[in-house]
Amino acid sequence: MTWIVLIDRSEKPREQTSFISIVVINSSFKTDIYSQIKDWITHTKKLGRKKAQYLNTFEDKYSKVLHLIEVSRVFSYRKGRNVPDIVFEIINKYLHDYTVIIVDDKLLKTFRRKYPKQRVIPEGKLTDKQLKKIMLIADNICNYFRVKGTLDKIWK
Repeated sequence: MTWIVLIDRSEKPREQTSFISIVVINSSFKTDIYSQIKDWITHTKKLGRKKAQYLNTFEDKYSKVLHLIEVSRVFSYRKGRNVPDIVFEIINKYLHDYTVIIVDDKLLKTFRRKYPKQRVIPEGKLTDKQLKKIMLIADNICNYFRVKGTLDKIWK
């Protein structure tokens, strides 16, 4: 079994808090997930004034694909500190099989150092159209948590 681990980071402007999201999917569900999100998921930076409306509907739309996702979590930590250990503990549960780790470009060095034998790909170098869209899940839940402060229905 092949696992795909998606990691994104977000920060609260003018605050000392960073957020890191982790999404783990079974690679056999990649096409199914893509087909269910491709028409509605977008990068929140591109939304402008529609961002609040998008975030208000995000939880309901995302919950419809959640059954195909193994892990969906976000953690907060102090800006400038190390990535929380819980993130590595989650990833380590999926290393017994082949695992691809896709990370926010700013976290690349940390994850390549931690997982030298794994395939670690920076988000900015993704060429797979489906994985680019699926990476938006990690981005969106990170931003959703940063703005809304909760993941009640989409925490897995």
